[in-house]
Amino acid sequence: MQRTSIRVDVSDSQLQEAGFTDVGITAFKETVRDYGNSLFKRATQFADDEKRKGSLSEVTHLHIEKAGISLTNIFGPSRQHWAIACTMFNFVLGCGVSGSSNYLDTKVGIAIFVVCLILGTVLTFLVASKTK
Repeated sequence: MQRTSIRVDVSDSQLQEAGFTDVGITAFKETVRDYGNSLFKRATQFADDEKRKGSLSEVTHLHIEKAGISLTNIFGPSRQHWAIACTMFNFVLGCGVSGSSNYLDTKVGIAIFVVCLILGTVLTFLVASKTK
């Protein structure tokens, strides 16, 4: 029989000694419980996926580590659509720099080169500073 949830006990006295308020204690316990159940379910799913047909599932430290990493990725910030669009536009600007470098002997070539180079640099720093 496989359990679908687990019980995680956290001592109120430890939390109170650490300075948690009553509301903070409740929120902490709920978060630990929810995360523990999510970790439990993921780890057992990973173990079930790797078990051999007809054998019992064994949850190892590798399954728990894999489950923890997958949960971390869920809660982390995702890449925004604007950042993806800026990155794609940055590639176009890179092509503009590359293509215009053949025409640096003309004013238009120099203008395109400088504009693409500056915009590409600004977009690179913008995306790097606003994403993880």
